[in-house]
Amino acid sequence: MSGFLTAVLAMGVILGFMILIHEFGHYAVAKLLGVRVEQFAIGFGKRLVGFRKGDTDYRINALPLGGYVKMSGESPMDERSGDPGEFMSHPRWHRFLIAIAGPAMNILFAVGLLTCVYTVHYEYPSFFDEPAVIGWVVQDTPAGKAGIQVGDRIVRIDGIENPTWEQVIPREALNPNQPLNITFEREGHTFEKTIVPEALGPNQMGSAGWEPKQPSFPVTVLEPGMPAEKAGIKLGDVIVSVDGQEIRALGTSFIVRHDDTQGLSVTLVEGRVSVAPIARIDEASPQAPQILTPGQRLLIARNHAPALDRPELTRITAWERGRVEFEDTPLGDAAKEMNRYSKTHVAVADAEVAQLRIGGVFRAGDSDEFVRIVTAAFGLRAERSGNNIVLAPRAAPSSVPADP
Repeated sequence: MSGFLTAVLAMGVILGFMILIHEFGHYAVAKLLGVRVEQFAIGFGKRLVGFRKGDTDYRINALPLGGYVKMSGESPMDERSGDPGEFMSHPRWHRFLIAIAGPAMNILFAVGLLTCVYTVHYEYPSFFDEPAVIGWVVQDTPAGKAGIQVGDRIVRIDGIENPTWEQVIPREALNPNQPLNITFEREGHTFEKTIVPEALGPNQMGSAGWEPKQPSFPVTVLEPGMPAEKAGIKLGDVIVSVDGQEIRALGTSFIVRHDDTQGLSVTLVEGRVSVAPIARIDEASPQAPQILTPGQRLLIARNHAPALDRPELTRITAWERGRVEFEDTPLGDAAKEMNRYSKTHVAVADAEVAQLRIGGVFRAGDSDEFVRIVTAAFGLRAERSGNNIVLAPRAAPSSVPADP
């Protein structure tokens, strides 16, 4: 309830401020042109508080759902007295300027506010200014099927030579299911490929299935008491490699679980530390997973992009990149959320399985990837019939509904 009241209060404050700016536009131009303003009000109904200055009553009314400026003789139905201070005594162009001053004030305020904000502080992903070098390719995506590899550089797309990621990403997103002729460079040799981005997410944005190579991976969040903090990793440390593998992009999926026998060797800019007890199962070797049990936590890290300015704001919004993000979510609820973006329907047949906890970022619309990861991590069985998939324990029978 407190969250609802906070939202209502915030909406009231913002709406009131917008109305104040709007009505001030009418008020200021009316005063400038010599029209007498009788009331400048925020809200409707009974007057609560206010003061009078000159001819104008400045007031806040009981119902803060709007506002108004009341000018003398503003209604065409009022009898005209010929007073030069009346609204209808002024020429049409005066009345026109007063009428449009409110909306114009809102527009000018929005432009001015954004200009000031972006002049002082503007955040964007750090790789936007970098050459379009591929940092990771997701399997079974248009880029993966076309044979694109980590380290390939896009040298031409949509007529743009040597584009940056800021130029590539919009063309990828705005061309779902449309062929893009792209020239790549690999080890000094160029070649052309036609990539057809998949339509993903509620907005059906295009996704080729690659992730940008990112210049650095600073540690921006540490959970108290977790292995990384115990190993001495600190905020601001830059991760160079994990288990001896150079980190080019965090587009790969890491499935992490508690384990008392293994650890990750993490290399930082300042040196190497061992983070234990953590075991890793990645997309390259899912064939021999260590099975999680109910109550243990599955974490998947994907697409955590460092920002240039404020290190605590590091994630590109899931909606921007066609992603769905979960945080310690029951598997049953996660499956229902994935169903919103995909033609494939995923169901969980067992109540205990439905309560397994999962967190991470998945590609919206890619139910096959979601099913592949959770079945490998939790040791589940996936039965498919047409566009229906049922997740169940390996030892338990399951029935698959037929397509309607």
